[in-house]
Amino acid sequence: MILRFQLPHAALAVFYGVDRSTVTRAVHEIRPLLAARGFAVPGEAGVRLHTLADVFAYATAKPRSTDVVWGGIL
Repeated sequence: MILRFQLPHAALAVFYGVDRSTVTRAVHEIRPLLAARGFAVPGEAGVRLHTLADVFAYATAKPRSTDVVWGGIL
Protein backbone atom coordinates (compact mmCIF):
# COMPACT_ATOMS: atom_id res chain seq x y z
CA MET A 1 0.00 0.00 0.00
CA ILE A 2 2.77 2.41 0.81
CA LEU A 3 4.30 2.16 -2.66
CA ARG A 4 0.99 2.45 -4.48
CA PHE A 5 -0.63 5.26 -2.47
CA GLN A 6 2.44 6.91 -0.89
CA LEU A 7 0.75 7.05 2.52
CA PRO A 8 2.84 8.20 5.48
CA HIS A 9 4.03 5.42 7.77
CA ALA A 10 2.11 6.99 10.66
CA ALA A 11 -1.16 6.81 8.71
CA LEU A 12 -0.62 3.14 7.88
CA ALA A 13 0.22 2.46 11.52
CA VAL A 14 -3.13 3.89 12.59
CA PHE A 15 -4.93 1.96 9.85
CA TYR A 16 -3.38 -1.36 10.89
CA GLY A 17 -3.36 -0.63 14.62
CA VAL A 18 0.42 -0.94 15.05
CA ASP A 19 3.27 1.36 15.97
CA ARG A 20 4.81 3.53 13.22
CA SER A 21 8.18 1.86 13.74
CA THR A 22 6.60 -1.50 12.86
CA VAL A 23 5.45 -0.13 9.50
CA THR A 24 8.83 1.48 8.85
CA ARG A 25 10.66 -1.76 9.61
CA ALA A 26 8.31 -3.76 7.38
CA VAL A 27 8.77 -1.31 4.50
CA HIS A 28 12.56 -1.52 4.80
CA GLU A 29 12.37 -5.33 4.74
CA ILE A 30 9.94 -5.57 1.82
CA ARG A 31 11.34 -2.96 -0.61
CA PRO A 32 14.46 -4.98 -1.54
CA LEU A 33 12.33 -8.07 -2.14
CA LEU A 34 10.00 -6.16 -4.47
CA ALA A 35 12.92 -4.54 -6.29
CA ALA A 36 14.57 -7.93 -6.83
CA ARG A 37 11.36 -9.32 -8.29
CA GLY A 38 11.09 -6.53 -10.88
CA PHE A 39 8.12 -4.83 -12.50
CA ALA A 40 5.71 -7.15 -14.30
CA VAL A 41 4.59 -5.85 -17.68
CA PRO A 42 0.78 -6.09 -17.98
CA GLY A 43 -0.29 -8.42 -20.77
CA GLU A 44 3.22 -9.88 -21.19
CA ALA A 45 3.43 -13.13 -19.23
CA GLY A 46 6.89 -13.73 -17.82
CA VAL A 47 8.31 -10.29 -18.71
CA ARG A 48 9.84 -8.45 -15.75
CA LEU A 49 11.81 -5.22 -15.84
CA HIS A 50 14.45 -4.92 -13.11
CA THR A 51 16.44 -1.85 -14.11
CA LEU A 52 16.02 1.35 -16.07
CA ALA A 53 18.15 -0.26 -18.78
CA ASP A 54 15.56 -3.07 -18.96
CA VAL A 55 12.81 -0.49 -19.43
CA PHE A 56 14.65 1.22 -22.29
CA ALA A 57 15.48 -2.10 -23.96
CA TYR A 58 11.85 -3.19 -23.73
CA ALA A 59 10.62 0.16 -25.06
CA THR A 60 13.08 -0.02 -27.96
CA ALA A 61 12.10 -3.58 -28.83
CA LYS A 62 8.38 -2.83 -28.64
CA PRO A 63 7.86 0.88 -29.43
CA ARG A 64 4.10 0.71 -29.11
CA SER A 65 4.31 -0.78 -25.62
CA THR A 66 5.90 2.31 -24.02
CA ASP A 67 2.51 3.60 -22.86
CA VAL A 68 1.99 0.42 -20.85
CA VAL A 69 5.53 0.45 -19.43
CA TRP A 70 5.66 4.12 -18.45
CA GLY A 71 2.05 4.11 -17.26
CA GLY A 72 2.86 1.28 -14.86
CA ILE A 73 6.14 2.60 -13.53
CA LEU A 74 5.26 6.24 -13.14
